[in-house]
Order: sequence, then structure tokens, then C-alpha cells
Amino acid sequence: MFKGRVNFTNSFFKPTSIASFEGTTFEQDVIFSGLKFACPIDFRGTQFKRHARFDNADFTTAYFVYATVDGEAMFDDARSRDLEFFDVRFNGPSGFRRFSAETLRFTNTTFGEWSSFEETDMTRALFSHCEVEGLQLGRAVHLANGEFHNCRWSKRGVFEERRARETGDIRRFRDAARVYHELRRGAEIRRQYDDPNMFDWREMEMRRIAIGRATPRLGALRSTLFSVEALYRWFGSYGHSLRLPLIWLVVLVAAAYPYVFAFAGMELAGHSYVIGWPTDLSSARDAYLELVAFSARTAALINEPVGSTLTPAAQLAEVSLRVLAPVFALLFSLALRRRLRR
Repeated sequence: MFKGRVNFTNSFFKPTSIASFEGTTFEQDVIFSGLKFACPIDFRGTQFKRHARFDNADFTTAYFVYATVDGEAMFDDARSRDLEFFDVRFNGPSGFRRFSAETLRFTNTTFGEWSSFEETDMTRALFSHCEVEGLQLGRAVHLANGEFHNCRWSKRGVFEERRARETGDIRRFRDAARVYHELRRGAEIRRQYDDPNMFDWREMEMRRIAIGRATPRLGALRSTLFSVEALYRWFGSYGHSLRLPLIWLVVLVAAAYPYVFAFAGMELAGHSYVIGWPTDLSSARDAYLELVAFSARTAALINEPVGSTLTPAAQLAEVSLRVLAPVFALLFSLALRRRLRR
């Protein structure tokens, strides 16, 4: 146990086999800044009660197993051939900015308040069964190449999304969208389909909100209705809902277009239709069902029945339904494909 402050700044370790701090407790700050380890170093079961600084350190191989850091843990600008964290708990902030490693592994690791990977190449990074709520990945390099297996993401989103919602800064929303985009790409490459579905939905959500922030005067309208992203959300939950496209299709065929066709003017087998209070419920029901059947035929891209006559307005309505129905069918197919590939 070290009860006082420990400072190994710019030192050089070269023991015969391995440097071990197994079971060691550091009561105060410990500084390994600029330290060069010419041998493997073992921090198995090490307890850092305060801050631990490894910035600019040069490791060959280092193992942090069942270790706990209660204060700040900084590995900024450090270098390593092989650095592994297994069952490590970072209770405070941690930094891996511009970290360079041939292999960087985190297994069952918990990241606390935040953990920055700014300008760090994630190509050789592996996160397995980690609590990753505090990861800052907005400025990480080659993020799609990093591997995240069975990690537990916050229900409130990645760090960048949470910060964006707190500040309302459009740049942070775009950073969050980029993080989700890269995480989705990486997960799809490795066929981890549950994760990319979540990443894809949140990426589109960040893009939708960013559009609203880009135009303050009409931002609320654009983010809720007058944008492709907003409509995509309302009509299909960004391609993730099976129910929404079906509900909208039923509404169009059974509720909206029968009245549109009746109002526009059309004849089926010599029968014309008008909108008004029914005097004969049976006849009104039959007329309504005939219009629903015509709407369903139109939505299914089936030709008009023989003897039908449509006014120009009704023809325009028919064209619009022939366009909308396949769109909702496509949204349903996209959601079904996502569901089946899990």
C-alpha cells in the first residue's frame, strides 16, 4: 500500500521479467506520466483511490484486471503494444485521447462519468460486455472499425446525444448522428443486427432534430412535419415499425380515399356517389363498401373495373393513391426485413 503521493514521471522500468503492482492500493495520486515500461506490467487487483495518470506513457504490454480507479484515469497520448482492461471500474472521468495501441481491449469494464477517445484510432479497439454509457466517441477516428460486443448502452443514448439535448447545439446533434452512423456501419459489417437497428433509429432522430435547429423560425415545423426525416418517422418510425405502415394504409384505403373519390366525382357500374347524411343506411353501407373496394383495387395497382368513369379530380386522386400505397408497402417490407434478419 502506498499512502502518500507516488510520482514515476519520465522514469524507466526494465526489470528482468515483469513489473507487478498486483493487489496494490494507492491512497493518493499516482503519476506514471512519460514512464517507459520495457517489460509487461501487471495491475491485477490494483486500487487507485484518487487520480491515476498514465499520459504519454510507453507500454509494451499492460494488464489491468479487477482494478478500480476512483478518481481521474488519464491515458492521453500513451502508446502500447497490448493494453487490456478486464473487470475494471472507472468511477471517475477517464481519457484515452490520441491513444496508440496495436491491441486495446476492454472486457466487463465500466466507464463512469465520461471517457474520451478523441482522435484515437479505434481500428484495434474491442469492447466486450462493457458499461459504455460514458464513452465520448464524437471525435474518435475509424469508429466503424471498433468492435462493440454485447455492450450496455444507455437508454438515453450515447454521450453525444445526451449532451446535445442538454445544450441544444446543432453541432452536437450532428456529432451524435455521426457516432450512430459509424456504430451502425460497424455493427452491420459484423452482422450484429440488434445494435444497428437501434443505432439507425437514433441516427435518423438526431438528423431530424438537427434540421429543426438549422432554421430557428420554422425549425419546430420542419422537425415535426415538413421534412423527409419527420415524415419518415411519422409514417414508418424510420423503417422500424411493422404496424405504422399498415395503419396508414388502412386509413387511406378504408377511411380517407372512399370519401375523396366520392367528393371528386366518379361512377362505378352506372352508380354515382355523393357525400351527405344517409337516408337509407343499407344503400349507404353498400356504396361505402364499393368505394372501399375501388380504393383497395387502386392501392393494389389493379386496373379500374369496366364501366367506371372518373372525373379529372378523381383521376388525380387515383394517381396519388397508386403512389402512396407502394410507399407504405415498402416501409412495411423494410421493417419486416429488419425484423427477420435479427
